[in-house]
Amino acid sequence: MVSSLREAGKVVCRGFGPSYKILFLFSCRWLEMSHENWTQVIRFVLLGFPSSHILKSLLFLGLTVTYIITAIGNLLIIGLSWVDRRLHAQLYFFLWNLFFLELLLMFVVVPKILVIILTGDCSISFASCIIQSYLYFLLGTTDIFLSAVMSLDHYLAICRPLHY
Repeated sequence: MVSSLREAGKVVCRGFGPSYKILFLFSCRWLEMSHENWTQVIRFVLLGFPSSHILKSLLFLGLTVTYIITAIGNLLIIGLSWVDRRLHAQLYFFLWNLFFLELLLMFVVVPKILVIILTGDCSISFASCIIQSYLYFLLGTTDIFLSAVMSLDHYLAICRPLHY
């Protein structure tokens, strides 16, 4: 039989001996939490957006123009490097991937900001926040690793040009 005691803010499990204390710690905490009140986070409220209608309009216009120009520019570079056979070298392959990552990263973050500014609803659901954060950090980390591989590629091209 396992019993749980609360000592100094910690759940202590007693039962079959000290070697089983860690195994029963999770089950005792679950039993302990089932009798307590707890709150589930459903939405986050994002603060810091301007409350003035003129500032919101200017921010929305500026972000929309930047979003469209960046998307068109990245898609144009990806399309041109895909069509022209001379741009199928190793360096351009890495640049194509970098522009594609930047395009995906932009599609993860900017649309939600535009919706928040346009509608005025400054909240985001917990699931949306987790998914957006995961994708943002995944793409950002991939971008960093790709930049490191590109710098290694440049190093090899400069220091060992005959092997490149």
